[in-house]
Amino acid sequence: MKLLVADRLDEAWRTLPERSRITVHHHVTSVHPRAGRVSWNTDRFNDNTFAAVLLAVGFGLEQQFKNVPWASYWQNDSLHQPSLKGPTRHLVSGCGDGGLIDLLRVRLRNFKHEELAALLTLVPEDVKAELLVIDDEARQSSDPAAVLYRRYNALQLPALDTEIRARLRGDTTAVLNGRDALPFTLGASILGRLLTSRLVLRLGVSYRSGDLTCHPVGDGYEVTFATGKPERFDHVTVRHGPNPSALEEGFPDIWKRGAAMRARNALIRPAGRSTVMPLAPSSHRVALAPSSIEPCP
Repeated sequence: MKLLVADRLDEAWRTLPERSRITVHHHVTSVHPRAGRVSWNTDRFNDNTFAAVLLAVGFGLEQQFKNVPWASYWQNDSLHQPSLKGPTRHLVSGCGDGGLIDLLRVRLRNFKHEELAALLTLVPEDVKAELLVIDDEARQSSDPAAVLYRRYNALQLPALDTEIRARLRGDTTAVLNGRDALPFTLGASILGRLLTSRLVLRLGVSYRSGDLTCHPVGDGYEVTFATGKPERFDHVTVRHGPNPSALEEGFPDIWKRGAAMRARNALIRPAGRSTVMPLAPSSHRVALAPSSIEPCP
């Protein structure tokens, strides 16, 4: 039996060579760094020295969208299951990883996260290399979305298209919505972006840009886009991300201190450079602190 993605991550974490140097503290509610030390609160007060402290707070919980029931990406739902009410028309709003994955769940039969990577075996090696080049080109461009659209639209992937077409569900149709004019962003993973591009550019999924409004009508929704007449959908999924982020909400002082680092990263990323550095010398200890915003088991 294949391990689920979460099981594989847990196993990798347990066997990490550096694991003995990492201490984990759950339900952290405050962190106070100072010269050479750090103090924090869980169900009690703590103080110690570490080479680095990682606040593993996650992304946070998604924004509520007016007139659409709130449903977190991190909870189970039935999007990937066969419709019990006949053909179902879906609207997925959001072009980040959450939105793209939910679109794939809506349109692909027997969707399983852990099997997505297997589709890459249908992508030639030279195209895999080209995908990395495309990302670098987009990061260096003043209009990354235009580069992604142009380059992805030019990709010829007959084997992948044939496999995706064979997996399309017959009980659903879908429309993807994003705030920007084009559906592809560097904020989404390459794999999710690639698979979504085949649906949008080759296999019948429409893209509608701009803000939208939703109003419940009977068992579904009437949705008004930035252009065109209102349309009817049976199900609306909104993935607009958290606002504020979990870090900003849970640790606002540390969020403010990180402004310079975020600004630096914004300068590095468009240049297409990636720098990997050791977390800490091998003799130093590291603290990992999942916060109380999304408690860990």
